[in-house]
Amino acid sequence: MRRYNPHSVYFLAAILMLWVALLKVPPVIAAPSEKDSQESQWSEEMVRQRAAEAAAAIKQARQAVSNDNARALGVELNDLQTRVRQWVELESAYEGLLTEIKRKAEQVVDAGTDQQNLESIRRKALPEPPYPLSYYDELLVETETLRQNIDITDMALNAAQRSAAESRMQLNSAQDRLERFRRRSDPRQSPPDRWEMEGLQLRVQLVETLRRLHLQRSENIQLQKQQAATRAERITDLAERVRAGLAYDQADLDRQLNTLSQMREEVDKAL
Repeated sequence: MRRYNPHSVYFLAAILMLWVALLKVPPVIAAPSEKDSQESQWSEEMVRQRAAEAAAAIKQARQAVSNDNARALGVELNDLQTRVRQWVELESAYEGLLTEIKRKAEQVVDAGTDQQNLESIRRKALPEPPYPLSYYDELLVETETLRQNIDITDMALNAAQRSAAESRMQLNSAQDRLERFRRRSDPRQSPPDRWEMEGLQLRVQLVETLRRLHLQRSENIQLQKQQAATRAERITDLAERVRAGLAYDQADLDRQLNTLSQMREEVDKAL
């Protein structure tokens, strides 16, 4: 088995190359304030860049997984494999955040279009009454569907907000661990110490990115809820206008009864 001389230039060069390949960690981002969370450090361009950096780091870390490298760094082979997983988790968090950022941009555009359509509905001049019962029922069904969607959105919003709060606590814990390690470690860190510190830095980056992901998801869900609530309000208003001009129509009633009969048959078959 090949042995390494710790005083050899080749050994020192090998260690340097390993740090470049394995421990090239992007600068740790300071925990953002609520104001900072909306600024350039979380822009789509910046998040995309960091995702690309993480992808490159994954490739380097995978290439460096070997028993020789583990011995040179003073760690176990499993530690090298764990570092790969850390980078994979970080890249996944960046990609998830990038998706939520793009979704927000899409929702803003959709919200503007929906608002125009809903205002058109509000100002719409209905034809002269009477109105058939089937039309009124359609509006009621649409309103109830929207309200159910709002309830589901509320549950998703609560879950995202809880995740954001948990990520905030995890971030505090990760930052505390990193700070305690820095205070007690020797400025001239040994390879294993530096390895541990870089792992703690990666953990801070991961939970911070996950927190921002949950915050962005919460914001997106809130916007989705507002859109559904506005639409439900407009449809309810339209339904009230129609209800005031309802008229009895035997043919329309027969169609409604036939529809209900078909629905019952489908339910009976499913049981």
